Amino acid sequence: MADSIAFKLNDKPVRLSVDGDRALLWVLRTDVGLTGTKFGCGEGHCGACTVLVDGVAIRSCLQKVKDIKDKEVVTIEGLASFLRCSTDHHNIGLVNSPVPLLQHYSWECDDVDHVGHTATALLRADASRQVWGFGRHFVGSNFYWYLRDPSGSFIELYSDLDVIDDDDAWEAQRTPLAFEHIANTWGPNIPMEFIAPHDLPELQAVPDAFIHEPWRWSEASTLTYPGPIVDHAAAAKAAKDALYGLRKGAGHRSAASRIAEKHGSRKAGIPMTGRKTKAAPEATSSKQLSLDF
Repeated sequence: MADSIAFKLNDKPVRLSVDGDRALLWVLRTDVGLTGTKFGCGEGHCGACTVLVDGVAIRSCLQKVKDIKDKEVVTIEGLASFLRCSTDHHNIGLVNSPVPLLQHYSWECDDVDHVGHTATALLRADASRQVWGFGRHFVGSNFYWYLRDPSGSFIELYSDLDVIDDDDAWEAQRTPLAFEHIANTWGPNIPMEFIAPHDLPELQAVPDAFIHEPWRWSEASTLTYPGPIVDHAAAAKAAKDALYGLRKGAGHRSAASRIAEKHGSRKAGIPMTGRKTKAAPEATSSKQLSLDF
């Protein structure tokens, strides 16, 4: 006998007449037609079936649809948008979030070796910085390594990001985006803290005025805010020292000197199946900023 189950899906109300014991994954794919959520291992390990339920990442292959009654479900179709203002695959990623926050920002490295040298220097100084990597993204086709930043967000070291100089050709050949593509083509499984911050309750407790008027953080000493008060100048200097200073004497040249030798050229990423990578333009990008809202 079918159950009547109402919930919110990608910010829209939905009511379905389905068997409540069916897996949410198959209801989304076959009854609703949202095929961005994929079947992978069927055991909740791979993350291909991940959706958000009331802001918490869950594996939809293991979730009975009756258990999401009156809750809010977000799939990949309602989650992320990638924007660009150059020929880079993307410069900014906008993601739905319960609170405005900087989830991660990115530094472009010359190549895989540059990524490895920099990450190793940071990890040798503090092994607890490790978050996610080494791996390769499907979105953008770039190599990545994510580490913890002193400010509380994440820093991404990356190289070989795809470039797009023909939008029509790219759109005609690209593979549709899905949750498993947000993770990677290869590498470690995406950690839950990368999707759902462990300090989200503390972030939600910050008064709106301090989110929309960040210059007021000087008043934070009068609040009972549970998070750390970060010395951003010191954090920026520490990141710069780690990126450019700790490699001295290791036989690894600075990014500036290597880019200068290339006369501004940048290597394009290796194309994935069903994707096409264009030749890189004569331009360089020293850093990439990714924001999650």
